[in-house]
Amino acid sequence: MSERVGLSLRARGPIGEAWRAGLPGLLAGLAAEWSITLGARLDGGRTAYVAEATTIDGTPAVLKVSIPAADFERQLAALRLAGGDPYARLIRHDGPRRALLLERLGPPLAALGWPAPRQLAALARTAARGWRPVPAGGRLPTGGRLPTAAEAARWHADFIPKTWEALGRPCSAAAVRLAVRCAAAREAAFDPGRAVLVHGDVHAFNALQRPGSEDFALIDPGGLHSEPAHDLGVILARGVPGLLDRRACRRLGRLTGVGPEAIWEWAYAELVSTGLHVLRLGDRAEAARFLAVADRLAAGTFVRRFAPRGRGRHPFVRRLAPQGRRRHPFVRRLAPQGRRRHLSVRRLALRGRRRPARAELLLMVGLPGAGKSTRARELAVAHRALRLTPDEWMIPLFGDPEAGGKRDVLEGRLITVALQALRLGTSVVLDFGLWSRDERSALRRLAAAAGASSRVIYLPVDRDVQRARIAHRQATAPHTTFPMTEADVDEWRTLFQAPDAAEMRYGAPVPPPPPGWPGWPEWAAHRWPSLDTAAHRR
Repeated sequence: MSERVGLSLRARGPIGEAWRAGLPGLLAGLAAEWSITLGARLDGGRTAYVAEATTIDGTPAVLKVSIPAADFERQLAALRLAGGDPYARLIRHDGPRRALLLERLGPPLAALGWPAPRQLAALARTAARGWRPVPAGGRLPTGGRLPTAAEAARWHADFIPKTWEALGRPCSAAAVRLAVRCAAAREAAFDPGRAVLVHGDVHAFNALQRPGSEDFALIDPGGLHSEPAHDLGVILARGVPGLLDRRACRRLGRLTGVGPEAIWEWAYAELVSTGLHVLRLGDRAEAARFLAVADRLAAGTFVRRFAPRGRGRHPFVRRLAPQGRRRHPFVRRLAPQGRRRHLSVRRLALRGRRRPARAELLLMVGLPGAGKSTRARELAVAHRALRLTPDEWMIPLFGDPEAGGKRDVLEGRLITVALQALRLGTSVVLDFGLWSRDERSALRRLAAAAGASSRVIYLPVDRDVQRARIAHRQATAPHTTFPMTEADVDEWRTLFQAPDAAEMRYGAPVPPPPPGWPGWPEWAAHRWPSLDTAAHRR
Protein backbone atom coordinates (compact mmCIF):
# COMPACT_ATOMS: atom_id res chain seq x y z
CA MET A 1 0.00 0.00 0.00
CA SER A 2 1.42 3.39 -0.96
CA GLU A 3 2.01 5.96 1.78
CA ARG A 4 -0.52 8.40 0.27
CA VAL A 5 -3.31 5.81 0.19
CA GLY A 6 -2.31 4.70 3.67
CA LEU A 7 -2.77 8.25 5.00
CA SER A 8 -6.26 8.37 3.50
CA LEU A 9 -7.18 5.00 5.05
CA ARG A 10 -5.92 6.02 8.50
CA ALA A 11 -8.05 9.17 8.29
CA ARG A 12 -11.10 6.91 7.86
CA GLY A 13 -10.42 4.98 11.06
CA PRO A 14 -11.66 1.40 11.55
CA ILE A 15 -13.48 1.37 8.21
CA GLY A 16 -10.26 2.15 6.40
CA GLU A 17 -8.28 -0.48 8.30
CA ALA A 18 -10.94 -3.13 7.59
CA TRP A 19 -10.77 -2.31 3.87
CA ARG A 20 -6.98 -2.64 3.94
CA ALA A 21 -7.23 -6.06 5.57
CA GLY A 22 -9.70 -7.32 2.96
CA LEU A 23 -7.86 -5.96 -0.06
CA PRO A 24 -5.87 -9.14 -0.96
CA GLY A 25 -9.04 -11.21 -1.16
CA LEU A 26 -10.82 -8.50 -3.11
CA LEU A 27 -8.03 -8.37 -5.70
CA ALA A 28 -7.95 -12.16 -6.04
CA GLY A 29 -11.70 -12.30 -6.62
CA LEU A 30 -11.64 -9.62 -9.30
CA ALA A 31 -8.69 -11.25 -11.07
CA ALA A 32 -10.52 -14.56 -11.22
CA GLU A 33 -13.89 -13.19 -12.35
CA TRP A 34 -12.48 -10.80 -14.96
CA SER A 35 -9.78 -13.23 -16.20
CA ILE A 36 -7.00 -10.73 -15.68
CA THR A 37 -3.42 -11.09 -14.47
CA LEU A 38 -2.34 -8.45 -11.97
CA GLY A 39 1.08 -6.85 -12.15
CA ALA A 40 3.00 -4.08 -10.39
CA ARG A 41 1.30 -1.58 -8.12
CA LEU A 42 0.98 1.96 -9.50
CA ASP A 43 1.40 4.77 -6.98
CA GLY A 44 0.43 8.42 -7.12
CA GLY A 45 -3.18 8.85 -6.02
CA ARG A 46 -4.71 9.02 -2.54
CA THR A 47 -8.08 7.32 -2.89
CA ALA A 48 -7.57 3.99 -4.67
CA TYR A 49 -5.35 0.94 -4.98
CA VAL A 50 -4.12 0.83 -8.60
CA ALA A 51 -2.18 -1.94 -10.33
CA GLU A 52 -1.19 -3.00 -13.83
CA ALA A 53 -3.32 -5.76 -15.32
CA THR A 54 -3.40 -7.86 -18.48
CA THR A 55 -6.61 -9.29 -19.92
CA ILE A 56 -6.94 -12.86 -21.15
CA ASP A 57 -6.35 -11.74 -24.75
CA GLY A 58 -3.13 -9.90 -23.79
CA THR A 59 -4.56 -6.35 -23.73
CA PRO A 60 -2.68 -4.09 -21.27
CA ALA A 61 -5.05 -2.60 -18.71
CA VAL A 62 -5.16 -1.03 -15.25
CA LEU A 63 -7.22 -2.21 -12.27
CA LYS A 64 -8.40 0.51 -9.90
CA VAL A 65 -10.20 -0.25 -6.62
CA SER A 66 -11.45 2.80 -4.71
CA ILE A 67 -11.20 3.05 -0.93
CA PRO A 68 -14.34 3.62 1.20
CA ALA A 69 -15.96 7.07 1.04
CA ALA A 70 -14.18 7.95 -2.23
CA ASP A 71 -16.41 9.37 -4.97
CA PHE A 72 -16.62 6.13 -6.95
CA GLU A 73 -20.13 6.61 -8.36
CA ARG A 74 -19.29 10.07 -9.70
CA GLN A 75 -16.08 8.78 -11.25
CA LEU A 76 -17.87 5.89 -12.93
CA ALA A 77 -20.59 8.21 -14.26
CA ALA A 78 -18.02 10.64 -15.68
CA LEU A 79 -16.11 7.84 -17.42
CA ARG A 80 -19.28 6.54 -19.03
CA LEU A 81 -20.44 9.99 -20.12
CA ALA A 82 -17.04 10.78 -21.67
CA GLY A 83 -17.03 7.57 -23.71
CA GLY A 84 -13.25 7.26 -23.81
CA ASP A 85 -12.31 10.82 -24.84
CA PRO A 86 -10.63 12.59 -23.21
CA TYR A 87 -11.01 10.32 -20.17
CA ALA A 88 -9.48 6.85 -20.02
CA ARG A 89 -11.56 4.16 -21.75
CA LEU A 90 -13.63 2.03 -19.38
CA ILE A 91 -13.38 -1.73 -20.05
CA ARG A 92 -15.30 -3.20 -17.09
CA HIS A 93 -16.62 -2.09 -13.73
CA ASP A 94 -18.09 -3.52 -10.53
CA GLY A 95 -20.14 -1.04 -8.50
CA PRO A 96 -20.49 -2.94 -5.18
CA ARG A 97 -16.75 -3.61 -5.05
CA ARG A 98 -15.91 -0.10 -6.34
CA ALA A 99 -13.62 -1.54 -9.04
CA LEU A 100 -12.74 -0.27 -12.52
CA LEU A 101 -10.80 -1.92 -15.34
CA LEU A 102 -9.38 0.80 -17.60
CA GLU A 103 -7.18 1.06 -20.67
CA ARG A 104 -3.48 1.34 -19.86
CA LEU A 105 -1.95 4.64 -20.90
CA GLY A 106 1.56 6.02 -21.24
CA PRO A 107 3.60 8.29 -18.96
CA PRO A 108 2.05 11.27 -17.17
CA LEU A 109 2.54 14.77 -18.50
CA ALA A 110 4.62 15.58 -15.41
CA ALA A 111 7.24 13.03 -16.49
CA LEU A 112 7.83 14.44 -19.98
CA GLY A 113 10.05 17.35 -18.94
CA TRP A 114 7.90 19.96 -20.65
CA PRO A 115 8.17 23.58 -19.49
CA ALA A 116 5.35 24.72 -17.24
CA PRO A 117 3.56 26.94 -19.81
CA ARG A 118 3.44 24.07 -22.30
CA GLN A 119 2.05 21.75 -19.61
CA LEU A 120 -0.59 24.33 -18.75
CA ALA A 121 -1.75 24.60 -22.37
CA ALA A 122 -1.83 20.81 -22.81
CA LEU A 123 -3.94 20.34 -19.67
CA ALA A 124 -6.39 23.07 -20.67
CA ARG A 125 -6.88 21.68 -24.18
CA THR A 126 -7.32 18.15 -22.90
CA ALA A 127 -9.84 19.23 -20.26
CA ALA A 128 -11.79 21.23 -22.85
CA ARG A 129 -12.37 18.09 -24.95
CA GLY A 130 -14.38 16.69 -22.06
CA TRP A 131 -16.78 19.61 -21.62
CA ARG A 132 -20.07 18.22 -22.87
CA PRO A 133 -23.75 18.31 -21.85
CA VAL A 134 -24.94 15.99 -19.12
CA PRO A 135 -28.48 14.68 -18.57
CA ALA A 136 -30.94 17.34 -17.42
CA GLY A 137 -30.15 18.46 -13.89
CA GLY A 138 -27.04 16.29 -13.82
CA ARG A 139 -29.20 13.19 -13.24
CA LEU A 140 -27.61 9.83 -13.97
CA PRO A 141 -29.08 6.57 -15.29
CA THR A 142 -28.32 4.95 -11.91
CA GLY A 143 -30.70 7.34 -10.18
CA GLY A 144 -28.09 9.62 -8.64
CA ARG A 145 -26.78 12.88 -10.01
CA LEU A 146 -23.54 14.80 -10.37
CA PRO A 147 -22.90 17.57 -7.82
CA THR A 148 -23.33 21.06 -9.26
CA ALA A 149 -20.89 23.96 -9.26
CA ALA A 150 -23.10 25.72 -6.70
CA GLU A 151 -22.87 22.73 -4.35
CA ALA A 152 -19.10 22.46 -4.84
CA ALA A 153 -18.63 26.17 -4.15
CA ARG A 154 -20.86 25.96 -1.06
CA TRP A 155 -18.81 23.03 0.20
CA HIS A 156 -15.59 25.06 -0.14
CA ALA A 157 -17.13 28.03 1.66
CA ASP A 158 -18.12 25.77 4.57
CA PHE A 159 -15.06 23.48 4.65
CA ILE A 160 -12.35 26.16 4.51
CA PRO A 161 -13.10 28.23 7.65
CA LYS A 162 -14.11 25.22 9.75
CA THR A 163 -11.01 23.20 8.85
CA TRP A 164 -8.79 26.28 9.24
CA GLU A 165 -9.96 26.69 12.84
CA ALA A 166 -9.74 22.95 13.59
CA LEU A 167 -6.13 22.79 12.32
CA GLY A 168 -4.96 25.77 14.36
CA ARG A 169 -5.16 28.47 11.68
CA PRO A 170 -2.26 27.25 9.49
CA CYS A 171 -2.54 30.12 6.99
CA SER A 172 -3.51 33.77 7.19
CA ALA A 173 -7.04 34.95 7.92
CA ALA A 174 -6.82 37.06 4.74
CA ALA A 175 -6.33 33.89 2.68
CA VAL A 176 -9.39 32.27 4.24
CA ARG A 177 -11.56 35.35 3.72
CA LEU A 178 -10.49 35.63 0.09
CA ALA A 179 -11.12 31.92 -0.57
CA VAL A 180 -14.61 32.09 0.94
CA ARG A 181 -15.36 35.22 -1.08
CA CYS A 182 -14.25 33.48 -4.28
CA ALA A 183 -16.37 30.41 -3.52
CA ALA A 184 -19.44 32.56 -2.82
CA ALA A 185 -18.97 34.37 -6.14
CA ARG A 186 -18.93 31.08 -8.07
CA GLU A 187 -22.01 29.81 -6.25
CA ALA A 188 -23.90 32.98 -7.15
CA ALA A 189 -22.79 32.78 -10.80
CA PHE A 190 -23.89 29.16 -11.39
CA ASP A 191 -26.15 28.75 -14.44
CA PRO A 192 -27.50 25.17 -14.79
CA GLY A 193 -28.38 25.76 -18.42
CA ARG A 194 -24.74 26.41 -19.34
CA ALA A 195 -23.15 23.80 -17.07
CA VAL A 196 -21.23 20.88 -18.58
CA LEU A 197 -19.42 17.78 -17.43
CA VAL A 198 -16.10 18.77 -15.85
CA HIS A 199 -13.31 16.54 -14.58
CA GLY A 200 -12.67 18.42 -11.33
CA ASP A 201 -9.10 17.24 -10.69
CA VAL A 202 -6.99 17.91 -13.80
CA HIS A 203 -3.26 17.99 -13.07
CA ALA A 204 0.02 16.92 -14.63
CA PHE A 205 -0.04 13.49 -12.96
CA ASN A 206 -3.66 12.81 -14.00
CA ALA A 207 -3.00 13.49 -17.69
CA LEU A 208 -1.39 10.44 -19.30
CA GLN A 209 -0.14 10.24 -22.86
CA ARG A 210 -1.95 7.87 -25.18
CA PRO A 211 0.50 5.32 -26.66
CA GLY A 212 1.58 6.30 -30.17
CA SER A 213 -0.12 9.70 -29.98
CA GLU A 214 0.59 13.27 -28.90
CA ASP A 215 -2.82 13.47 -27.19
CA PHE A 216 -3.44 12.92 -23.48
CA ALA A 217 -6.19 11.13 -21.61
CA LEU A 218 -7.39 12.06 -18.13
CA ILE A 219 -7.76 9.60 -15.27
CA ASP A 220 -9.52 9.85 -11.88
CA PRO A 221 -12.37 12.21 -12.88
CA GLY A 222 -14.23 13.83 -10.02
CA GLY A 223 -17.38 14.16 -12.13
CA LEU A 224 -19.14 17.51 -11.63
CA HIS A 225 -21.97 19.40 -13.33
CA SER A 226 -20.14 22.71 -13.38
CA GLU A 227 -18.63 25.41 -15.59
CA PRO A 228 -15.43 25.13 -17.68
CA ALA A 229 -13.75 27.71 -15.42
CA HIS A 230 -13.89 25.12 -12.63
CA ASP A 231 -11.58 22.73 -14.48
CA LEU A 232 -9.24 25.56 -15.44
CA GLY A 233 -9.11 26.83 -11.87
CA VAL A 234 -8.12 23.39 -10.61
CA ILE A 235 -5.39 23.23 -13.26
CA LEU A 236 -3.90 26.47 -11.95
CA ALA A 237 -4.35 25.54 -8.29
CA ARG A 238 -2.75 22.10 -8.39
CA GLY A 239 -2.26 21.09 -12.02
CA VAL A 240 1.12 22.73 -12.69
CA PRO A 241 2.96 23.95 -9.56
CA GLY A 242 3.82 27.63 -9.24
CA LEU A 243 1.77 29.08 -12.10
CA LEU A 244 -1.24 30.54 -10.28
CA ASP A 245 -1.52 34.28 -10.82
CA ARG A 246 -3.77 36.69 -12.69
CA ARG A 247 -1.62 36.53 -15.81
CA ALA A 248 -2.01 32.76 -16.03
CA CYS A 249 -5.79 33.16 -15.68
CA ARG A 250 -5.82 35.56 -18.61
CA ARG A 251 -3.64 33.16 -20.63
CA LEU A 252 -6.06 30.28 -20.06
CA GLY A 253 -8.97 32.60 -20.83
CA ARG A 254 -7.48 33.46 -24.21
CA LEU A 255 -6.79 29.81 -24.94
CA THR A 256 -10.27 28.52 -24.09
CA GLY A 257 -12.61 31.50 -24.33
CA VAL A 258 -13.47 31.25 -20.61
CA GLY A 259 -13.69 34.35 -18.40
CA PRO A 260 -10.41 34.88 -16.48
CA GLU A 261 -12.12 36.17 -13.33
CA ALA A 262 -14.13 32.97 -12.98
CA ILE A 263 -10.94 30.95 -13.46
CA TRP A 264 -9.20 32.99 -10.75
CA GLU A 265 -12.05 32.52 -8.25
CA TRP A 266 -12.17 28.75 -8.68
CA ALA A 267 -8.38 28.51 -8.59
CA TYR A 268 -7.99 30.39 -5.33
CA ALA A 269 -10.81 28.52 -3.55
CA GLU A 270 -9.37 25.18 -4.71
CA LEU A 271 -5.84 26.21 -3.67
CA VAL A 272 -6.78 26.94 -0.05
CA SER A 273 -9.16 23.99 0.19
CA THR A 274 -6.53 21.58 -1.15
CA GLY A 275 -3.88 22.84 1.26
CA LEU A 276 -6.17 22.39 4.27
CA HIS A 277 -7.36 18.97 3.07
CA VAL A 278 -3.82 17.69 2.59
CA LEU A 279 -2.81 19.03 6.01
CA ARG A 280 -5.76 17.25 7.62
CA LEU A 281 -4.49 14.01 6.06
CA GLY A 282 -1.12 14.59 7.74
CA ASP A 283 1.08 15.62 4.80
CA ARG A 284 2.50 18.83 6.27
CA ALA A 285 5.19 19.43 3.64
CA GLU A 286 2.78 19.33 0.69
CA ALA A 287 0.16 21.35 2.55
CA ALA A 288 2.71 24.05 3.33
CA ARG A 289 3.41 24.53 -0.38
CA PHE A 290 -0.25 25.20 -1.15
CA LEU A 291 -0.87 27.46 1.83
CA ALA A 292 2.30 29.52 1.33
CA VAL A 293 1.15 30.37 -2.20
CA ALA A 294 -2.31 31.22 -0.85
CA ASP A 295 -0.84 33.62 1.73
CA ARG A 296 1.34 35.31 -0.87
CA LEU A 297 -1.55 35.80 -3.29
CA ALA A 298 -3.87 37.04 -0.55
CA ALA A 299 -1.28 39.61 0.54
CA GLY A 300 -0.86 40.77 -3.06
CA THR A 301 -4.61 41.13 -3.48
CA PHE A 302 -4.74 43.21 -0.27
CA VAL A 303 -2.09 45.65 -1.47
CA ARG A 304 -3.72 46.04 -4.89
CA ARG A 305 -7.10 46.77 -3.32
CA PHE A 306 -5.60 49.66 -1.36
CA ALA A 307 -3.30 51.06 -4.04
CA PRO A 308 -3.32 54.84 -4.53
CA ARG A 309 -6.58 56.20 -5.92
CA GLY A 310 -6.96 59.94 -6.01
CA ARG A 311 -5.62 61.43 -2.80
CA GLY A 312 -6.63 58.68 -0.40
CA ARG A 313 -4.24 55.82 0.26
CA HIS A 314 -4.13 53.02 2.75
CA PRO A 315 -1.58 53.52 5.58
CA PHE A 316 0.45 50.55 4.39
CA VAL A 317 0.83 52.14 0.97
CA ARG A 318 1.65 55.56 2.47
CA ARG A 319 4.59 53.96 4.25
CA LEU A 320 6.12 53.25 0.85
CA ALA A 321 5.37 56.70 -0.60
CA PRO A 322 7.75 59.69 -0.68
CA GLN A 323 7.82 61.70 2.57
CA GLY A 324 9.71 64.91 1.91
CA ARG A 325 13.19 63.85 0.89
CA ARG A 326 12.95 60.58 2.76
CA ARG A 327 11.60 57.55 0.97
CA HIS A 328 11.32 53.89 1.70
CA PRO A 329 14.45 51.97 0.49
CA PHE A 330 12.36 49.87 -1.92
CA VAL A 331 10.96 53.04 -3.53
CA ARG A 332 14.42 54.63 -3.75
CA ARG A 333 15.69 51.56 -5.61
CA LEU A 334 13.05 52.10 -8.29
CA ALA A 335 13.42 55.90 -8.52
CA PRO A 336 15.35 57.66 -11.29
CA GLN A 337 19.04 58.13 -10.48
CA GLY A 338 20.39 60.71 -12.89
CA ARG A 339 19.98 59.18 -16.31
CA ARG A 340 20.04 55.65 -14.90
CA ARG A 341 16.84 53.99 -13.82
CA HIS A 342 16.05 50.63 -12.33
CA LEU A 343 15.46 47.94 -14.96
CA SER A 344 11.85 47.42 -13.85
CA VAL A 345 11.12 51.13 -14.31
CA ARG A 346 12.69 51.13 -17.77
CA ARG A 347 10.56 48.13 -18.73
CA LEU A 348 7.43 49.91 -17.53
CA ALA A 349 8.38 53.03 -19.47
CA LEU A 350 8.85 51.00 -22.66
CA ARG A 351 5.68 48.94 -22.22
CA GLY A 352 3.59 51.40 -24.17
CA ARG A 353 5.97 51.12 -27.14
CA ARG A 354 5.65 47.37 -27.48
CA ARG A 355 4.06 45.86 -30.53
CA PRO A 356 0.35 45.19 -29.88
CA ALA A 357 -0.78 41.60 -29.43
CA ARG A 358 -1.93 39.71 -32.53
CA ALA A 359 -5.61 40.15 -33.27
CA GLU A 360 -7.84 37.09 -32.93
CA LEU A 361 -11.07 35.98 -34.60
CA LEU A 362 -13.34 34.16 -32.13
CA LEU A 363 -15.92 32.01 -33.94
CA MET A 364 -19.05 31.35 -31.85
CA VAL A 365 -20.44 27.93 -32.75
CA GLY A 366 -23.71 26.45 -31.55
CA LEU A 367 -27.44 26.06 -32.05
CA PRO A 368 -30.11 28.61 -31.04
CA GLY A 369 -30.49 28.58 -27.28
CA ALA A 370 -26.91 27.43 -26.63
CA GLY A 371 -25.95 30.73 -24.98
CA LYS A 372 -23.73 31.98 -27.80
CA SER A 373 -24.68 35.64 -27.63
CA THR A 374 -24.29 35.79 -23.85
CA ARG A 375 -20.84 34.22 -24.11
CA ALA A 376 -19.98 36.46 -27.08
CA ARG A 377 -20.68 39.56 -24.98
CA GLU A 378 -18.41 38.26 -22.22
CA LEU A 379 -15.62 37.50 -24.69
CA ALA A 380 -15.95 40.91 -26.34
CA VAL A 381 -15.41 42.59 -22.97
CA ALA A 382 -12.56 40.28 -21.96
CA HIS A 383 -10.70 40.70 -25.26
CA ARG A 384 -11.74 44.31 -25.99
CA ALA A 385 -13.08 42.92 -29.22
CA LEU A 386 -15.64 43.99 -31.81
CA ARG A 387 -18.74 41.77 -31.55
CA LEU A 388 -20.83 41.10 -34.67
CA THR A 389 -24.20 39.38 -34.11
CA PRO A 390 -26.45 39.19 -37.22
CA ASP A 391 -29.73 38.92 -35.24
CA GLU A 392 -29.06 42.34 -33.71
CA TRP A 393 -29.08 43.77 -37.27
CA MET A 394 -31.64 41.60 -39.08
CA ILE A 395 -34.56 42.00 -36.71
CA PRO A 396 -34.32 45.82 -36.27
CA LEU A 397 -33.72 46.35 -40.01
CA PHE A 398 -36.10 43.85 -41.57
CA GLY A 399 -38.25 42.43 -38.75
CA ASP A 400 -37.30 38.92 -39.78
CA PRO A 401 -34.18 36.75 -39.23
CA GLU A 402 -34.01 35.71 -42.89
CA ALA A 403 -35.99 38.36 -44.86
CA GLY A 404 -35.85 36.75 -48.25
CA GLY A 405 -32.15 35.91 -48.32
CA LYS A 406 -30.98 39.21 -46.88
CA ARG A 407 -29.25 37.43 -43.99
CA ASP A 408 -26.52 36.01 -46.24
CA VAL A 409 -25.99 39.50 -47.68
CA LEU A 410 -25.71 41.02 -44.20
CA GLU A 411 -23.37 38.29 -42.97
CA GLY A 412 -21.08 38.84 -45.95
CA ARG A 413 -20.75 42.54 -45.15
CA LEU A 414 -20.19 41.83 -41.44
CA ILE A 415 -17.39 39.40 -42.33
CA THR A 416 -15.83 42.09 -44.52
CA VAL A 417 -15.90 44.50 -41.58
CA ALA A 418 -14.42 41.78 -39.35
CA LEU A 419 -11.48 41.22 -41.71
CA GLN A 420 -10.77 44.96 -41.86
CA ALA A 421 -10.82 45.15 -38.07
CA LEU A 422 -8.44 42.20 -37.77
CA ARG A 423 -5.96 43.85 -40.11
CA LEU A 424 -6.06 46.94 -37.88
CA GLY A 425 -5.17 44.82 -34.85
CA THR A 426 -8.68 44.62 -33.32
CA SER A 427 -9.97 41.22 -32.27
CA VAL A 428 -13.45 40.21 -33.42
CA VAL A 429 -16.14 37.94 -31.94
CA LEU A 430 -18.19 36.56 -34.84
CA ASP A 431 -21.49 35.42 -33.33
CA PHE A 432 -22.93 33.59 -36.35
CA GLY A 433 -23.61 30.06 -35.04
CA LEU A 434 -21.62 28.56 -37.94
CA TRP A 435 -23.34 25.19 -38.20
CA SER A 436 -21.11 23.86 -40.98
CA ARG A 437 -17.48 22.83 -40.75
CA ASP A 438 -16.80 24.40 -44.14
CA GLU A 439 -18.02 27.80 -42.95
CA ARG A 440 -15.67 27.66 -39.98
CA SER A 441 -12.73 26.51 -42.13
CA ALA A 442 -13.27 29.33 -44.62
CA LEU A 443 -13.36 31.98 -41.89
CA ARG A 444 -10.27 30.57 -40.20
CA ARG A 445 -8.42 30.76 -43.52
CA LEU A 446 -9.56 34.36 -44.14
CA ALA A 447 -8.47 35.34 -40.63
CA ALA A 448 -5.00 33.89 -41.22
CA ALA A 449 -4.73 35.83 -44.48
CA ALA A 450 -5.60 38.99 -42.55
CA GLY A 451 -2.68 38.32 -40.16
CA ALA A 452 -4.86 37.17 -37.26
CA SER A 453 -5.23 33.98 -35.29
CA SER A 454 -8.60 32.27 -34.88
CA ARG A 455 -10.35 30.07 -32.39
CA VAL A 456 -13.55 28.01 -32.40
CA ILE A 457 -15.73 28.58 -29.31
CA TYR A 458 -18.30 25.77 -29.19
CA LEU A 459 -21.26 25.84 -26.81
CA PRO A 460 -23.07 22.48 -26.76
CA VAL A 461 -26.64 22.39 -25.46
CA ASP A 462 -28.95 19.58 -24.39
CA ARG A 463 -32.24 19.43 -26.33
CA ASP A 464 -34.44 19.97 -23.26
CA VAL A 465 -32.33 22.89 -22.10
CA GLN A 466 -32.39 24.35 -25.61
CA ARG A 467 -36.20 24.20 -25.80
CA ALA A 468 -36.56 25.76 -22.34
CA ARG A 469 -34.24 28.64 -23.21
CA ILE A 470 -35.99 29.31 -26.53
CA ALA A 471 -39.40 29.35 -24.81
CA HIS A 472 -38.10 31.70 -22.09
CA ARG A 473 -36.63 34.11 -24.62
CA GLN A 474 -39.81 34.17 -26.71
CA ALA A 475 -41.88 34.85 -23.58
CA THR A 476 -39.67 37.54 -22.06
CA ALA A 477 -37.92 39.21 -25.03
CA PRO A 478 -39.83 38.43 -28.24
CA HIS A 479 -38.37 41.49 -29.98
CA THR A 480 -34.89 39.88 -29.87
CA THR A 481 -35.81 36.54 -31.43
CA PHE A 482 -38.18 34.80 -33.86
CA PRO A 483 -40.66 31.90 -33.62
CA MET A 484 -39.11 28.42 -33.46
CA THR A 485 -41.16 25.22 -33.35
CA GLU A 486 -40.11 21.89 -31.86
CA ALA A 487 -39.90 20.54 -35.41
CA ASP A 488 -37.48 23.34 -36.27
CA VAL A 489 -35.30 22.53 -33.28
CA ASP A 490 -35.20 18.82 -34.15
CA GLU A 491 -34.37 19.49 -37.80
CA TRP A 492 -31.59 21.93 -36.90
CA ARG A 493 -29.98 19.41 -34.59
CA THR A 494 -29.70 16.95 -37.51
CA LEU A 495 -28.12 19.61 -39.75
CA PHE A 496 -25.62 20.93 -37.21
CA GLN A 497 -22.00 19.72 -37.56
CA ALA A 498 -20.41 19.89 -34.11
CA PRO A 499 -16.68 20.68 -34.08
CA ASP A 500 -14.42 17.82 -33.08
CA ALA A 501 -11.33 17.99 -30.88
CA ALA A 502 -9.01 18.51 -33.86
CA GLU A 503 -10.96 21.53 -35.09
CA MET A 504 -11.09 23.14 -31.64
CA ARG A 505 -7.37 22.71 -31.02
CA TYR A 506 -5.74 26.14 -30.97
CA GLY A 507 -3.63 26.69 -34.10
CA ALA A 508 -5.01 23.59 -35.85
CA PRO A 509 -4.29 23.56 -39.61
CA VAL A 510 -7.16 24.51 -41.91
CA PRO A 511 -8.24 21.61 -44.15
CA PRO A 512 -8.40 22.08 -47.94
CA PRO A 513 -11.64 23.39 -49.48
CA PRO A 514 -14.26 21.02 -50.89
CA PRO A 515 -13.48 19.41 -54.28
CA GLY A 516 -13.90 21.76 -57.22
CA TRP A 517 -12.94 24.94 -55.35
CA PRO A 518 -9.51 26.55 -55.96
CA GLY A 519 -9.40 28.01 -52.45
CA TRP A 520 -11.39 29.02 -49.38
CA PRO A 521 -11.79 32.70 -50.47
CA GLU A 522 -13.66 31.54 -53.57
CA TRP A 523 -15.83 29.18 -51.53
CA ALA A 524 -16.57 31.98 -49.03
CA ALA A 525 -17.53 34.43 -51.82
CA HIS A 526 -20.06 31.87 -53.08
CA ARG A 527 -21.43 31.22 -49.57
CA TRP A 528 -21.70 34.95 -48.71
CA PRO A 529 -22.20 36.79 -52.05
CA SER A 530 -21.68 40.26 -50.57
CA LEU A 531 -18.30 39.35 -49.05
CA ASP A 532 -15.43 41.49 -50.31
CA THR A 533 -12.94 38.71 -51.03
CA ALA A 534 -10.14 41.27 -51.47
CA ALA A 535 -10.57 42.55 -47.89
CA HIS A 536 -8.37 39.79 -46.49
CA ARG A 537 -5.50 40.98 -48.70
CA ARG A 538 -5.73 44.74 -48.04
